[in-house]
Amino acid sequence: MMTTPYEDLMNGALNAVRVLVQNTLGKERSVAAAVALSEKTTEITELMIAELMRLHPPEQPLACARGCDACCRLIRVATDVPSVVRIVMHAQTHLSQAELLDLRDRFLESTDQSPGCVWLVNKACSVYGARPVVCRVFNAYDAGACNVGRFIDPFGVDTDRKLAEPNRIIIGAAVQDGMRQGLESLGIDGRQVLLRAASLRFLSQADTFARWIKGERVFEDIAVGIGGGSAQVH
Repeated sequence: MMTTPYEDLMNGALNAVRVLVQNTLGKERSVAAAVALSEKTTEITELMIAELMRLHPPEQPLACARGCDACCRLIRVATDVPSVVRIVMHAQTHLSQAELLDLRDRFLESTDQSPGCVWLVNKACSVYGARPVVCRVFNAYDAGACNVGRFIDPFGVDTDRKLAEPNRIIIGAAVQDGMRQGLESLGIDGRQVLLRAASLRFLSQADTFARWIKGERVFEDIAVGIGGGSAQVH
């Protein structure tokens, strides 16, 4: 059966990430390998987005810009575990001691039911360079709609093309499904997790990574969806 360039791109994204998992964590089950996996997944995502935008330019100008933080404020973010590892390592390397103390206070003041991302500081992402794929692929057409909490369906089933650029979200879903499949092929829990809760767990429980990489389901209480489902939940 013939496939379209669009379908080839989706399948290419999924398979590239699935192979990448094998070439990183499949060879070395370490924090460094998990960070490298997340970094290289970002590179793949950005390349795929560029090609997809060439094939299917956005229907409208994108509204996202620095200082526009509605999705960061109003949505509880979920992502894959290697991305959480990368974010935590990035914070520990790039944030000052004062910033880390402030971060700890924000964690303690929030709960898993609190909307918004704890990594948001002064209307900007404090770990922008390490932000997960889900944040990179969610781009809105209507900032006003975002500001009143009108986003796409939280499980990505019924994307409203008038509110968000759908093709980037589809690329993100393919990338994240490749991550899930790759991790599960190694016997590692590939489900997505709530970013706040998972970050706190890595920061406060020293054995979290060692247990997760061995295949323990240490995020059972904060896992989101089944398979390649939502990366953002209200």
